[in-house]
Amino acid sequence: MEQVYRETLSGCKLQDIVSTHEFLNYLSARYGFNAYFIVHEPEQEPSPKHIKRIKELMKNKSIEYIISEPEGEKLARALSEETKAKILNFNTYHTKSNSDYIEVMKSNLNLLSIALQCKKMSIEH
Repeated sequence: MEQVYRETLSGCKLQDIVSTHEFLNYLSARYGFNAYFIVHEPEQEPSPKHIKRIKELMKNKSIEYIISEPEGEKLARALSEETKAKILNFNTYHTKSNSDYIEVMKSNLNLLSIALQCKKMSIEH
């Protein structure tokens, strides 16, 4: 799976992604993209100043998607309404799923490849 992630995420038009909170730090460091977050922890409320910075970042870097996990759905919807960005639901495996781990990893990679506009947009699951 490591090689599939590396190959897919190496040919992307964008290098920046916005997520609802800090759950993509490991993946972004490992696979060479920048992850910006709305809040550190899902239960936090962002300041108006921070929301303004995120909106400017999204505009300046042509970010069209917000990566959200179940805990951040409310934040994602609010930012989506203000920016017209689409929400992609990332599975952090904190909630019950009928999919096995490999299927979840493939699905998450597809979401990242969409958000980062990668050349290799999908893999079979």
